[in-house]
Amino acid sequence: MVMAFVAPPPPPPPPPAPPERVPEKRETPKPATTSGDVAPIAPPSEIEAEPAIEDEEEVGGADGGVPGGITGGVMGGVIAESPPPPPPPPPPEPPRGPVRVGGQIKEPTLIHRVDPEYPMLAQVSQIEGVVILEAIVDQEGRVEGLKVLRSAPVFDQAALAAVRQWRYSPVILNGRPERFILTVVVSFTLEK
Repeated sequence: MVMAFVAPPPPPPPPPAPPERVPEKRETPKPATTSGDVAPIAPPSEIEAEPAIEDEEEVGGADGGVPGGITGGVMGGVIAESPPPPPPPPPPEPPRGPVRVGGQIKEPTLIHRVDPEYPMLAQVSQIEGVVILEAIVDQEGRVEGLKVLRSAPVFDQAALAAVRQWRYSPVILNGRPERFILTVVVSFTLEK
């Protein structure tokens, strides 16, 4: 019988110390050797600053700068604070539906009335009747829409044709003419 003992592996060695920093040595630029066509470039230490040129005519910056800018500013300039954008326009008022005549809204005056034609069939048959319509009138007083609320079939077309030609005075609300709805009763009676 053979017994073997296995020991755990040893811990890893610590990481190596960072290398010491050696200050970099800067090389001084050597004068470039050129052919006779190109001027030699001087090292930075030999460049002299150009003397400032002051022009009495040009006060407040360079050509193309911001009016009133400073000398030596950025071409095209930068405005420190731009004016705030204009406020958005108010939203358009939503179109209102026609107002119903009645209550505090006074019924408009009927300016032009066209009498309906009595249908020949109703005259021969000695029939009378009443047609009730709902009229939608525009801002100028013209009838723009009609709906039959109570029908008398023989008289409906004659009533619709007549009321379409009627004109009303406009209804004014808040100083503006408004569309309105009203109920119209058209009676058909035979003369005795």
